[in-house]
Amino acid sequence: MLVTIFCTGLLLLGAALWDVRFRLIPNALSLTVFCLFLLHIVLNGLWTEAPGHLLVGGGVFIAGLILYALGWFGGGDVKLFAALAFWAGPEHFFTLTIITTLAGGVLGLVYLMPVLLFKSPAVLIGANWFFETAFSKPAPTFFVSDIKGIELPYGVAIATGGMAILHSITVSG
Repeated sequence: MLVTIFCTGLLLLGAALWDVRFRLIPNALSLTVFCLFLLHIVLNGLWTEAPGHLLVGGGVFIAGLILYALGWFGGGDVKLFAALAFWAGPEHFFTLTIITTLAGGVLGLVYLMPVLLFKSPAVLIGANWFFETAFSKPAPTFFVSDIKGIELPYGVAIATGGMAILHSITVSG
């Protein structure tokens, strides 16, 4: 059923935008992504594949809780990534992880670029205009001495990885 995949894709887009705007991924969104996975299993009769998907998703959720407890990952990021790990299962988990990691690297570069270009007023004015226009918030202030304080909206990277596996599932299924 492509409806479950399409709805999940829309939710991922919403999660990315929500995380950029509020630095938060609502619990209901991650739970809905998980419920859509269960619905996908039921509608497509994928009962034989379900245990592998449940093991991968459950393992990722437990590992994510540990990373959250260590302060290395946000709670919303853990829940969204785990919900997508249920979708990925053993077949697509590597793809989810690699695409999410690469997208996270690009995201980090985008957010660190103003640090590298900090002395350029044109860049700062342009960034502030973009954030004010797109998100009704000023651009994050970046100072070279405060690089450790940058909070990346990692939901964008997770959503990118999720879109990749949804595409893979559509093509292979």
